[in-house]
Formats: sequence, C-alpha cells, structure tokens
Amino acid sequence: GMNGLAFLEAVRQNSKYSDIPFIFYSGMGGPGLVEEALKKGAAKHITKMGDPLTQCNLLTHAIYELTREKYATRRGSTITALKPHAVLHSV
Repeated sequence: GMNGLAFLEAVRQNSKYSDIPFIFYSGMGGPGLVEEALKKGAAKHITKMGDPLTQCNLLTHAIYELTREKYATRRGSTITALKPHAVLHSV
C-alpha cells in the first residue's frame, strides 16, 4: 500500500538503512517525480520503458556502479569483479 516515493522516505528515515543506495525504478511520472525522488535521497533513476534486456542491463550497471562507489568510499579501493556487461551479454 505504498508508492515508490513513500517507500524511499521510509527507508531514508530509518538510520539502519539510510546509507543504502536507492535506485528509483519507475514506470510513471514525469521529470517532477524524478526530481523529487533524487531530492529525497535516491541515488539514481531508471525508467521502466523499453526492451527488458536493456532494462536489466541498466539496473545491473547501476547496482554495480553504486556498489563500487560505496565500497571505494568505505575501503579506499575498488571492486575487481567482472563488469556487469560481460555477464549479461552471455545470457
């Protein structure tokens, strides 16, 4: 019973989860909704339109980049795992 913005607010209000990168993945709403989500703490926005493989690649890449940034900030280094596009092209 909660939309994406309400869920984002709930996550950001809980100190246990406040630093988790949040990808706002929406199918409706215009630039105003995206701007509001970013102001409320979303790290990235991806629109639910287009080819499913493209959407999967966009989400995978966003997760990879946000995880790599967070790891680098905490550890002072980078992740040396496979890049997501190397995995998804073989699907």
